[in-house]
Amino acid sequence: MGEETFPDLNRIVTACRRSLSMREKVKVYIVESRSGLAAAYIQGGISHIEIQSSLTQLDNDLIQFIIGHELGHIKLGHNKNAL
Repeated sequence: MGEETFPDLNRIVTACRRSLSMREKVKVYIVESRSGLAAAYIQGGISHIEIQSSLTQLDNDLIQFIIGHELGHIKLGHNKNAL
């Protein structure tokens, strides 16, 4: 996901990272699916958030909640040993 392809989502991720005082970059992926799930994980020392494509249809407040939730998992280290 980048500024060019999903500018609103990129702004939300940036704002959530600032709110949580997260300096580390987080790679965000949009995965084609209708399941409505999101996940956070760390792979190779890099933080990732995976968002199912159906979630991109929600309003920005709900997307912000979901992104903030997933970033919270990363910040709190809930997934350090997941992969």
